[in-house]
Amino acid sequence: MEAIYASQPLDPERRQLRLITINPCSCDELLSCELSTYSLLDTTQAHDDLLPQRHRYSRSLTSSAHEWSDAQVGDLNPSTNRPRFRWGDYAALSYVWGNPDDAANILVNGEQTKVGRNLFEALNAVRESEWFGNRMKLWIDALCINQQDTWERGHQVGLMRMIYAEAWLVLGFLGPERDGSDLAVDLIECLANTSRSVRACEQLRDKMVQHELPHPCGSWLALDRLLNRPYWSRLWIVQELVLGGARAILMCGSRRIEWMTLCRSLSVIHEYLWNPHDEAFTRDCETAGLSVKVEVVAESNASMHVWKDLGLLTLLRESPTGSVKLATLILLASETACSDDRDKVYGLLGLMDPSIAQRIIPDYGKSAASVYTDTAEAYIAAHHSVEFLRDANLLDASGSPSWVPDWKQKRRCRDHRPDEDVHEAEDIEGLEWRPYCADSGLPFGLPRRQGPHLICQAVLLDTVDGLGCNPEAKSEVLVQPCGTVDYYGSAEAMMEQLAIALYAGRRRYHRDSRSILHLPLTLHDAETQFSKPGWEAFARDMYDYARWLSWFDSNANFIVGGRELRAWFPGHEAERFELGRVVEIYLLFFRAAQRRYC
Repeated sequence: MEAIYASQPLDPERRQLRLITINPCSCDELLSCELSTYSLLDTTQAHDDLLPQRHRYSRSLTSSAHEWSDAQVGDLNPSTNRPRFRWGDYAALSYVWGNPDDAANILVNGEQTKVGRNLFEALNAVRESEWFGNRMKLWIDALCINQQDTWERGHQVGLMRMIYAEAWLVLGFLGPERDGSDLAVDLIECLANTSRSVRACEQLRDKMVQHELPHPCGSWLALDRLLNRPYWSRLWIVQELVLGGARAILMCGSRRIEWMTLCRSLSVIHEYLWNPHDEAFTRDCETAGLSVKVEVVAESNASMHVWKDLGLLTLLRESPTGSVKLATLILLASETACSDDRDKVYGLLGLMDPSIAQRIIPDYGKSAASVYTDTAEAYIAAHHSVEFLRDANLLDASGSPSWVPDWKQKRRCRDHRPDEDVHEAEDIEGLEWRPYCADSGLPFGLPRRQGPHLICQAVLLDTVDGLGCNPEAKSEVLVQPCGTVDYYGSAEAMMEQLAIALYAGRRRYHRDSRSILHLPLTLHDAETQFSKPGWEAFARDMYDYARWLSWFDSNANFIVGGRELRAWFPGHEAERFELGRVVEIYLLFFRAAQRRYC
């Protein structure tokens, strides 16, 4: 391939990229394609006239593309009479590289070349499909970038936002048909159709609550298997699907579904069927002879990732003013996989705030620690803020300074992701809400580097008098406070503030905050309480509740306001609080604890 790349050089000034065209051939022949260089500046006059003076990212490309073609979402091919570019148009492929040792041969410009097995299957699926137009070209990172040239690799990675945002289609290849994936696609389409009517969603929920399971046996397990495929755990697909938005099409075997169709179906599950669908999923697991408890955890994690991590980010990206917070990207990077730690940043540049992204030039000659440090400095320069210190690298796993977020480190529970970004302007009770300003408008003093240290201006606010312990940490040291004064005036006020401190004030409204103090304090009492109707959310995960009890036991004699911590916990009467708020506050404690200790 080196000779082919040398014969097809890229001109950065011309916004050039390489694209492949799959040659028509019979199924028993070796797959053949042509690799050529094209410029995204070579637009047709008609295209330029339709969208005059439009900044490339001032609006969703989805709306612009369909305005150009007069098409509706779901039309897969651009008009043959009105192409956007003088050379036609292109789609970008989203797939999993897979095991590099599992390879197959194809022909590129007549030269036999090895590609990964998954890419080989994706190319064959595209070649054999009747709906992919023969005038469409494909952008594929493994073939269109010279992966051995570190400069070119960095340059092209820096163009990923443009490549996927400008593509007519983004094709997500999930793999061949297996594990009942056709059943899963049928269920997705059924739920997506239901999503068009609130009444239909409520009727489906009511049926399932009454143990009427309208979907074929095996459908929910098949959906779980589809959402647990390796494709979804890959870091690069995050920006590929989110930038693709309504132009993204998922391919699985001979079936295809729009990415937004899958998003709509998952929204029905999360908004209407989260509890009712448990019975259907349990039925499928028992029929297949599988452990229900193990499968439920996997199903919940996969569904949360695809919907909350990818689906809601896609909706945010499609909105006119959508932008993704750096903290959200750090969380996504720590929960997804890539072969190169530098790609934890580079693989998400396309979703990053442009004011930060433009300061980061992909350079594969740098270490991961240097890349993470550069990103932190870019954030400071762009936003005049050190908010990223919330994700400081306390464990020093990446080798970067302690003030630099470690994009590899796993952090917190998967029950909350970019909701705060999608809804940050809305007044939603219980939503994680952190717009505060402790400086009262004082001018920002730009921090400066001094070796590995970050020198900042600060105000001495208080002194840490005592320190509780984390039973899951390497050290279980508990430091008792010297002061014993209750500063809140009454036991009621003290309990309220203690509860708020436990979940780090991560609710806009603190109604029923004290409910966390009334949860059972022994496993025996917990099992008795959680066996009652309505408490299934706790009963399903006694492992986490045991962790809560371990934290309490380890800190029970810690002095708070002149009394041991245990004295502030009644440990009963949790039923007098609204159950939904009890669950919410309990989960917020774990989320806050993971950010404190991990």
